[in-house]
Amino acid sequence: MAQSTANHPWTVSLCRLAGYGLLAIALINLFDALIPFYISDSNWRYGTIGILIERMPVTLVGFVLVFWGGSEYRNRWERMLIKGLSWSSLGIGILFLLIIPLLLRTGMTLDQQAMNQINTQYRQQIKQLDQIEQQLTQAPEAQLNTFITALKSQNPSFTITNPKSLRQQVAVEAGKARKTALANSQSQKTAQRLTLRKTVLKWNLTALVSAFLFFSVWRMTQWTRSHKVLAAMVQAKG
Repeated sequence: MAQSTANHPWTVSLCRLAGYGLLAIALINLFDALIPFYISDSNWRYGTIGILIERMPVTLVGFVLVFWGGSEYRNRWERMLIKGLSWSSLGIGILFLLIIPLLLRTGMTLDQQAMNQINTQYRQQIKQLDQIEQQLTQAPEAQLNTFITALKSQNPSFTITNPKSLRQQVAVEAGKARKTALANSQSQKTAQRLTLRKTVLKWNLTALVSAFLFFSVWRMTQWTRSHKVLAAMVQAKG
């Protein structure tokens, strides 16, 4: 028959030590993510929320290991520490719940910014095409003839021989370029929106599960907040 955990205090101590280490690492990562603090920046909020959610397992495992073994083999200094950590798990659970609406709002803001940026790029491309067509329309025929001669000297297979044909060909190519620019713009919008929505959905579901887990940690560590249990721990170590 396998021996119980109570017969191996060194194993419990090792697990708790690892837990404190993981919590320390999680705290360091938290400060690294929050500093510098740019809460008004949507990109900063999005990136920081992602870091908090993606690194949540480290914090959760740290809590589980710290509470490993219940009230056994606890030093006196731990009685207030584990009580504080128990309340901290409640605070973290609430934080993950608050992240959900914040992430939704941030996602909508970033989506609008991305759509505006893609629209701006599309308008710039169209503007450049319009300028090229306008320049060809207003250019003197003599200048266009010179331009055609230069093109033929560089590319003997060039078949355009007069300014009218050049203008028509440019108009056709500009029309194709406009269609391509529009298609690319729509494709970028679809891909950008899909990626953003998938990430927001994944993070929100993870935040919801994380909140449930940390609430469970808080509920299951009620013994750390019980005066009777704490008094018994002090007497046992007394």
